[in-house]
Amino acid sequence: MPVQRTDIVNLRSVTVNDTNLNGGEMGTIQIVDNVSANVFPVVSQAQRIAGNSGQWRKLFVKNKESLGSGLFNTFVYIENPTPAEDMVFLAVGTLTDTQGDLSSPRLFGCGWLSASVSGGATSITVLVEDGAVHIFQVGDKIRISDKANVDALTGNEEYRTITSVTWAGDVATIGLDTGLDNSYSSVSQATRVSSLLSLSTLQTSVGAPVVTSAGGTYDNTNFPILGDNNGSIRQNVTLTFTSSTAFTILGDTLGSLGSGNISGVNCAPNNPSVGAPYWTINASGFGGTFQAGDTITFTVTPSAKGIWLKRVIPVNTPSMAGNRFVLVVEGESE
Repeated sequence: MPVQRTDIVNLRSVTVNDTNLNGGEMGTIQIVDNVSANVFPVVSQAQRIAGNSGQWRKLFVKNKESLGSGLFNTFVYIENPTPAEDMVFLAVGTLTDTQGDLSSPRLFGCGWLSASVSGGATSITVLVEDGAVHIFQVGDKIRISDKANVDALTGNEEYRTITSVTWAGDVATIGLDTGLDNSYSSVSQATRVSSLLSLSTLQTSVGAPVVTSAGGTYDNTNFPILGDNNGSIRQNVTLTFTSSTAFTILGDTLGSLGSGNISGVNCAPNNPSVGAPYWTINASGFGGTFQAGDTITFTVTPSAKGIWLKRVIPVNTPSMAGNRFVLVVEGESE
């Protein structure tokens, strides 16, 4: 079944604060759209006056489609600069990194077309909020759009790859791999240009199991261990046999996950936060003869990718009600 829009969710990291421990593993709390302070906290008057050169928040883009379908050629981008004077940028993350692991990461973002262009143009100029942050680089895929918002049915949008880029202050001159299909206006910041961060594929996977046993086997070719888009989390799993048929289950992120056996019953520990299995082992895959102390290990990768958002608040930033930015996830499904 194709991945639906409602299958794509954003989850908070386990740790959310302003220390080097911020971020880390994927949590279970979903970020709700169109809610104030759903990613960054509300900025106080004192914070606006003092400014902040960089506040980080980590989130996970997750595909929870229940039948196992993947979201392919996935990109995430900031659709619009905030209407206030603060700035929000996007950076790649991992499934485990913390704020302390970040060291001048590449930043992605959004700007405005600074000079109108006609269809067929092979270069554009883009005004950004801070020219010292090179959110456009050679090889980037970019989105050019004059739609009122990402869901608007009218207006134009198209995607191109950057072949060259030069900077003059806050303006980037960008060469495109092919000419534009449409004309775009720069009047009243009508056209926005975003640099896209690739997330590749959002689909759970399980690595080939490693069996440590003199006589026991597992047929992963015909009975592969299955992950679950909704239930799987990042985990290294160890099954330790306590007899010829029974085993205990240990996950490096969760600890004990109970026990199982090879006697005709599939093993599928439940993820209680979503009511779906962390993974499923088919009992028919076990073969040979196991004995106490034998192990089977495998790695589970969730259908999620970690990303970072950075908010910069210039000194003496004015207050603005309804300040917001839009984070967009796009991909293809079968």
